[in-house]
Amino acid sequence: MPKSSLSHPIRWVLWSLAVLFYFYEYFLRVTPSVMTFDLMRTFGIGAGMVGLLSALYFFTYAPMQLPVGLMIDRFGARRLLSVASVICGIGTFLFGTAEILGLAELGRLLVGFGASFAFIGLVYLSSHLFESKKLAYLVGLGNSFGMLGAVFGLGPFSMMKEAFGYRETMVAFALFGIILGIVIYLVTRFEPKELKIYDKERETSILFWRHLKETSLNSKTWLNAAVALTFYSITVAFGSMWAVPFFQQGYGMAKKDAAYAGSLFFMGWIVGGPLIGFFSDKIKKRKPFLMFFSLLCLITISLILYYPVWTNLGVYLLVFCLGLFSSAQLLTYSLAVEYNAPGTKGSAIAITNFSVFMGGCVLQPLIGVLLDRDWSGNLSNGARDYSYLNFQIAYSAFPLLLLIAFCLTFFLNNYRVRK
Repeated sequence: MPKSSLSHPIRWVLWSLAVLFYFYEYFLRVTPSVMTFDLMRTFGIGAGMVGLLSALYFFTYAPMQLPVGLMIDRFGARRLLSVASVICGIGTFLFGTAEILGLAELGRLLVGFGASFAFIGLVYLSSHLFESKKLAYLVGLGNSFGMLGAVFGLGPFSMMKEAFGYRETMVAFALFGIILGIVIYLVTRFEPKELKIYDKERETSILFWRHLKETSLNSKTWLNAAVALTFYSITVAFGSMWAVPFFQQGYGMAKKDAAYAGSLFFMGWIVGGPLIGFFSDKIKKRKPFLMFFSLLCLITISLILYYPVWTNLGVYLLVFCLGLFSSAQLLTYSLAVEYNAPGTKGSAIAITNFSVFMGGCVLQPLIGVLLDRDWSGNLSNGARDYSYLNFQIAYSAFPLLLLIAFCLTFFLNNYRVRK
């Protein structure tokens, strides 16, 4: 890219639009957690089906992690992000207006498909529009803004839902996604020619599959992916879906307070991610941080489940800490790169990301099935009413998975970061 283009102000417009789309997809990822009981009443379903409905997002999101990189290399991030945002908007419209469960399921699948382009597109634009020395900073900054989407999708969204109704609110955000896609398309059309870099390398797909095979044969890749999957379970299933219903029914918190408790989980991620990453780079090690923080997550979720603090302030503090400790999971992406040859980092990250989100496909509905298994039959305003004991039994999967993550970290190499 010519040096003059590196200072062109439209770079920041393009990057900001990619960040806004990432914020939007993260918002859509978590919103079912504050609509749990609305969805039960609307479709006459239990927690198991609600969990499956939410997890359908990951049914398309997870497998798309492998081909998305190839598609972006071939067609460019800008035009694909435009289409992806419109698809998310259409999926959200179907989900929000559906009168039958099948249409809601189709909408959720479309949202997951469109959302699968967001993070990889952000990384691509960060690397192609700016100097390489800014890449880590821009990706980290973009990830923090994305997590703000999760924060907004819990507490603030809950207030909007209560004020306007969940259908009307979802339609409004469906229109937002469609408009965002149109804006990305229009901005792309008028950008300078020197910024239109799509890297259409003829060997890209061949090299990718060759590197994917090489990475797949590395046992360290799969050990690290197992740590990533089990460690991230607390984020993908508890923080993103089942925290709000637990605090609302299990702890007896008001809807708004339960939603804000869920928001604080992601605020912890926003604070913890950059801090833990900074200190990990400082001492040039990953393993001690993964061991220490997975253990702290295990202790914290156990306190929340089995030794409850019956004050909102106490809940907020514990949930924030849980999110902060969980953010150490980001280090597994660094290990994925460092355990493999320099030329295979894309495929190493793809395998790790695929494993993590396949966990979401299983865990979100599994928790719902466990809740339904011991349900007493009581209803509250047309939705199933689960007892504190129901939640304790079903959510025991979380400390178990974190214990597995902690044990697996002992088998990781005490890797020293390359200078």
